[in-house]
Order: sequence, then C-alpha cells, then structure tokens
Amino acid sequence: MDASLYHQALGVLWTFIGHVNGYFHAQEPWRIVKTDKEAFIEILSATAHSLRIIALLLWPVLPKKMEELLFALGFKILNNENMIKDLVSEKWDHEFVLRKIDVLFIKPEAGVYESIMKEKMSEKEEKKDRVFSC
Repeated sequence: MDASLYHQALGVLWTFIGHVNGYFHAQEPWRIVKTDKEAFIEILSATAHSLRIIALLLWPVLPKKMEELLFALGFKILNNENMIKDLVSEKWDHEFVLRKIDVLFIKPEAGVYESIMKEKMSEKEEKKDRVFSC
C-alpha cells in the first residue's frame, strides 16, 4: 500500500480471504458444535480474528460493508483509533459478540453477469456507432 500498488495489496488480501474461507469450510464447525465445543470455539475464534483483520484492511476500500462486518463481530471503528498499530501488535485476545446481519455481498445468479456484460457491450457499440457516424 505504501508503494501505491493497491491492486497487488488487494490481491494478497483476496488470497488471504480465500484461505480463511477454505479453513472455515474445511473445519466444518456446524458438524462438531455438539461433539467438540473446544474445537468449535477455536475455529470460530480463528475465523473471527481473521475476519476482523480483513475488515480493517478493506475498510478504506469498502467502508460501509466493512463496518457492517465489524458490527457483526461486535466491533466498531472509532475516529481516533490507530487500526494499523492494533493489527501490528498481533494481539489475539479480542472477545467477539457475533451478531446476525444480512448477507454482505449477494452472489449473482448464473448467467446474470454474462447478460449484464453483453448488454453493456451492446450499449458501448451503439454509442460507438453514434459517436463516429458523420
């Protein structure tokens, strides 16, 4: 980020998000909640800490969505809070109060994205034809 290579920084962050998602689904906490409470809590704790880090790092890019995510974890961004200092401290002693929220990002149905892109491309072609016709 300091070198203004935002696309690379976000790429690294998205890789981390993929790892966190993979970890959570591989651990299947919904299956072990009744048989191994300690492992269940450990999985949720590791995931919640990771989500908090993700929310703080993505906050400058997606402030409203990340504030929703932090709210779901029981946190709030304060005006004078030094978030980077907090992240660098590597403290894993935060307590989380998980709250149910609406879905942060809605995954479009199959084919919707393609139809939107085709529509935009045809609009561009129409505009292109109008601009260059004399």
